[in-house]
Amino acid sequence: MVNEYNINTVLPVLALPPNQILFPNNIISLQLASKHSTNLISDLLAESQNSSGNKHLIVVCAPIRSQDDHATPPTSNNNDNNNNQSGLVTDKSNIPNNQNSNTPTTPPPSDRDDDDDSNPTTGNLKPGQAPHNSNSTKNKYRAEANNKPNQDQIFSHGTAARIIRLERLSSSTSPSPSGYLVVLEGLTRVQLVSFLPDNIAPRYPIANLVVLPFPSTEPLPQTHGHLVPLLQSTTEALLHAMDTTTTPLPALTKRRLKSFLSGLSPSTLPTLLDILFSSLPSPFPLPFSSKLDHLSLPTTVERTEAAIAVFSRVREIVDVKKRIQGRVTEAVGRKQREWVLLQQLKAIREELEGLAREEDKANGRTPTSSRGIAPKSKGKLLPPSDGGQNENNDDEEEEEDEDDSDDLAELSAKLKLKQWPAENPLVRKTAYREFRRLKKSPPQGAEHGVIRNYLDWLLAVPWCATTIPAEGGEGARVKGREFVKEARRKLDEDHFGLEKIKKRLLEWLAVLRLQEEEYERLLELDKKKELQDRAATAASKLNDDGAKTVPAIEPSTDESTTSKAVVLRDPSVPAPPVPSTAPIRRPRPKSRAPILLLCGPPGTGKTSIARSLASSMGRSFHRISLGGVRDEAEIRGHRRTYVAAMPGAIAQALRTTGRNDPVILLDEIDKLGNGGGTHGDPSAAMLEVLDPEQNWCFQDHYLGLPLDLSNVLFIATANTLDTISDPLYDRMEVIELSGYVHDEKAHIARQYLIPKQLTFNALPKDQFEMTDDALMHLITHYTREAGVRTVERQLGAVIRAKAVEFSEARDAALGVGVGEGGEAGKVLTYDKVVRKEDLERLLGVERYDAEVLDRENLVGVSTGLAYQGSGNGGILHIESTSMPGSGHLSLTGQLGDVISESAHLAFAWVKSHAYELGLADARDVDAFKNIDIHVHLPAGSIKKDGPSAGVALVVAIVSLMRGLRVRQGVAMTGEITLRGNVTPVGGIKEKVLAAHRAGLRTLLLPYKNEKDVVADLPQSARDELTFVYVHTIWEALEAAFGARLWDGTDRRRVGDFAESRL
Repeated sequence: MVNEYNINTVLPVLALPPNQILFPNNIISLQLASKHSTNLISDLLAESQNSSGNKHLIVVCAPIRSQDDHATPPTSNNNDNNNNQSGLVTDKSNIPNNQNSNTPTTPPPSDRDDDDDSNPTTGNLKPGQAPHNSNSTKNKYRAEANNKPNQDQIFSHGTAARIIRLERLSSSTSPSPSGYLVVLEGLTRVQLVSFLPDNIAPRYPIANLVVLPFPSTEPLPQTHGHLVPLLQSTTEALLHAMDTTTTPLPALTKRRLKSFLSGLSPSTLPTLLDILFSSLPSPFPLPFSSKLDHLSLPTTVERTEAAIAVFSRVREIVDVKKRIQGRVTEAVGRKQREWVLLQQLKAIREELEGLAREEDKANGRTPTSSRGIAPKSKGKLLPPSDGGQNENNDDEEEEEDEDDSDDLAELSAKLKLKQWPAENPLVRKTAYREFRRLKKSPPQGAEHGVIRNYLDWLLAVPWCATTIPAEGGEGARVKGREFVKEARRKLDEDHFGLEKIKKRLLEWLAVLRLQEEEYERLLELDKKKELQDRAATAASKLNDDGAKTVPAIEPSTDESTTSKAVVLRDPSVPAPPVPSTAPIRRPRPKSRAPILLLCGPPGTGKTSIARSLASSMGRSFHRISLGGVRDEAEIRGHRRTYVAAMPGAIAQALRTTGRNDPVILLDEIDKLGNGGGTHGDPSAAMLEVLDPEQNWCFQDHYLGLPLDLSNVLFIATANTLDTISDPLYDRMEVIELSGYVHDEKAHIARQYLIPKQLTFNALPKDQFEMTDDALMHLITHYTREAGVRTVERQLGAVIRAKAVEFSEARDAALGVGVGEGGEAGKVLTYDKVVRKEDLERLLGVERYDAEVLDRENLVGVSTGLAYQGSGNGGILHIESTSMPGSGHLSLTGQLGDVISESAHLAFAWVKSHAYELGLADARDVDAFKNIDIHVHLPAGSIKKDGPSAGVALVVAIVSLMRGLRVRQGVAMTGEITLRGNVTPVGGIKEKVLAAHRAGLRTLLLPYKNEKDVVADLPQSARDELTFVYVHTIWEALEAAFGARLWDGTDRRRVGDFAESRL
């Protein structure tokens, strides 16, 4: 093989760039630009042109001696050979014929030796290679390269190589070639015995050689066959160790080495060794000196044994570095990781600011800062940038750096000053446990914000029950003699009527005052007893310690001197403890506040009376609207495991008021959800809140700690009781409110509504006046409701209309006086008085007319009373007519089952008493044999039901059959039986007030409902109405028709209002 390439013993030497080496069966690509190398190539080309035949161009590639085997390694490792460790594409292969595929794609190593200082920091460095730590070898090489390399720096061994590719490099400034690009293939090892003198080889070095055997001709002897598996295992272990380092081998190089290892044999071993030493990077894991040693060893056995030793040592070095790196990685603390994360946050902020500026620029707005998270310096977060105005203000940034530490210190101070409940130490333990977690969590973590928000809630919730100030606050006001009297005065000022609610609230306030007085009395007794016990204890200890008492000194004649006994003590005996003067506080008894449910129609003052009560007690007031609440978490709060979790409405109310004994209004509790969905039952969650036996330890899901609600005064409001569950209804004390009578509405309008609307519409109070007739006409003909909201709206409309008249009249008067020189004091054409006849002009036509009085004078028509729900009552017109038929009864008006049964019951009673009523000549005659009766209740679009219309139905049928008209202004209610009895009904107050609003003055009621009239109706309404209490239907008929009922009939037929024939 050596003779094939005709390798001479005297060849020119091409000095390789520093840290470059060429092994046999490998290929290297070089860019030659130095003078000695270009001279060498030029002479070889000239010699090749002068010689005949296909002569190979052979040179000796000798490496430069390494003086620093521990130079800084290259920063990149992306290629698969030794030259690639310098960032160059140097193709090395053990296949000599694969030449066309080895064209470099990036600049190969260069030996340029001109003194170009344009890049002094890089010199001959290759792309991606770090600067050499020691420049002695390279600088000396470059300084002497103008003539030829220093022979002392050239290594004693090299590789004979043939040029397989040669390209000229042109320059833009000179037409002559500026260098060559050569691709060399290593053939065999050579030893440089000596160099020819400079007078013989002045342009480049020429050496006398000793050609060593070609690798392929010297396989590993069979006597050393055991080295093959040893080398294979050592190499595989090294490659495996390299995979886990920070600089692993390229994937292509690793695959090629593994393919060679799989086919390793004594014949292929020499080639594999050269490939291994060429592929492993320098200086880590393989020092360059080890490569030079491998190049200088002549025999395969020596190279194999040396390779096994080197690879074993390198593997140990790799393992040690891995262990050290692992320890270093484990030792990296929180600050280093935090710094890396903060740098990432900083980059994210800069990107967000850039996007924001681009968006603002595109929209034509002034660039603003992004709304992203900005990292702080020194491991803390910076606030978002302000668009560049304060980014360079170092003083402000340094102040912001201290926000986190100051925040934790402030939080710690708040925890120490917070009054935690003594009866529940778990609250304090939980707060300090979470605070320790907060200090350990990084400020940028999601858990940090969750813990901080939880601590803020723990600090904001008023836990202690002793929030009543001892002096000058509510405690002093409750103990005062005028407390109940002032509360009554406040409630009367704010609300007219509502006596039942006021009575219940004043009862509770009186009990609260007695409890406070008893607590103070017991507290004084405790103080006296404690002082006596301390004095007795001190005296007993004084005697036990051997104190000596001497007779008292005679009293001084000086009157200013007080006679005292002098007690001499043993100096060795300690003095007795001085009794503490700190006030002795016993736990304040828990006052079980009532849980009231105010049920009534809208606009009757349910919400406002709760606010007045809180004002009279000096307590905070909070309103919780429960209408439409469908989620249990709205009451109990969300668990902290959920995103954006927060406490429930009860805990939020305590935080808002800052007290643990506020007045909380649970508004619209009848419209609370019933748990039909998947979010729990909020009405069931209210059971614990409104149960006095349980709400002292109410559990909020977010806080996870018991809340004491026993001091809270809960007042719930509702319009109806039908939608409230039975367990929830059982926990509340129900106070039903009915509507106001006309006089009450007029009083409320005079005292509250008119001044409120005058202030709201900015009309001077002295420029508006409304007569009593106008006010009553507005109430009766423009409103018909239980409350006063419509009255307030109508009054507002009247006042706004008068405000327009007042403004126009004043402007007109001012215009005349100024523009035409009229009298300055000209009287305004504005009438401030609103009279009854002005209402139609101001409000339009009347909304409710007097149709009731017209209908009740017709034959076959009666007026009943009905309860319409939501605390409202109404009048019920019952019409009847007859027609030829067969005695059938027809009912219309969208009637329910109960009222339909009442109609059939009334028809049956009249038929059975036709003889007594004068409808038949004999008891066995059917008066309805040839006629049909049709009963109709107007307003057919409204459903009607209930048993209260029985009396009115009987009166309507009797009026039809007898041709009698019901007395004017009479209305009735009551349930009937077949025996002719009138039984009591409900909703008496609402029905009576509805009749009062409709102008009816005589009411027929069951006698058992008399107590309801006395208890519920105001005296003003009782004075204006006439009540007739009936026991039987006969009494009701006589009251409805008067003496006319017996015209044409014998009253003796009825007897003493006997029961019907059954």
